[in-house]
Amino acid sequence: MKAATFQLSMIRTLFVFISTTLGGGKAPYLFTPQHASTKLNHNRDVTDDFEQIVCYMLPHTLAKRLYELLWTGPTMSVKFRNVCRSSTRGCRAACLHTSGRLAMAEIAKLARTVLFSMTHLTDGDYSAFWRLADAEITRNKARVAAKGKTLVVRVNGTSDVEIPGWILRKHHDVIFSDYTKHEDVKLSWSLRHPNQYRVFSATENTPISQIRTLLEAGHNVVVPFDIVPKGEMIAEWHGMPVIDGDKHDLRFLDEPGNIVGLRYKLPRDRSVNHHGFIQETAVSLVA
Repeated sequence: MKAATFQLSMIRTLFVFISTTLGGGKAPYLFTPQHASTKLNHNRDVTDDFEQIVCYMLPHTLAKRLYELLWTGPTMSVKFRNVCRSSTRGCRAACLHTSGRLAMAEIAKLARTVLFSMTHLTDGDYSAFWRLADAEITRNKARVAAKGKTLVVRVNGTSDVEIPGWILRKHHDVIFSDYTKHEDVKLSWSLRHPNQYRVFSATENTPISQIRTLLEAGHNVVVPFDIVPKGEMIAEWHGMPVIDGDKHDLRFLDEPGNIVGLRYKLPRDRSVNHHGFIQETAVSLVA
């Protein structure tokens, strides 16, 4: 591994400074543990072999606006990047970063996004963000291994960024599982990094034919439905089988060739235009 420009202790100090200056906690962290996430906590109902952690950041341009509103410290070089470059109008309107506990953690998500966006603190792929992520993964891996479990890392809880290869290689004994809207990535298990699993997340712009093709190729596709949180998940959609994706978040355990149905968890504000992103059970995406 390359010699990093900044020491880990300096990165941690910087992260604390960012968090507290924004009005957040004095002990910030990148990854939320399984027990603190309602969705991840359901994993225990399915298996006790794995324990998952997840990173939540602020999507699209919200981080920049909130940073300009809250930052009271000295001027810093922060170049905000779109952490969801394949997002659509519909998914931005219905983004889960405003649901449940996530809605109460805006500053924590902002602090992570600020650190991620400080591109000048970089030595190739060894940025301040990824070096801190490496340290947290290492710590959580040891904690979980002590329980006889395997750590599962979801980097993209509310983002869609690429994980550096050195992270995937170094933590070859960890499973990296993510959702993605990028159409230019390899889905399911990666051949290059056998510990990485990605499932495609459909938008209002995804043709039914594309979903069907992906299922026939042995992949799964995530589709959000207009079903209340405790409502019964449908069994099929447009003739394609649907499994309940809210039972757990360990997507790599799902049987291949299925639509992974998710219930719409945001407040039922009918004034918000989701542009067809949230699917009614009898309505197509794109003909």
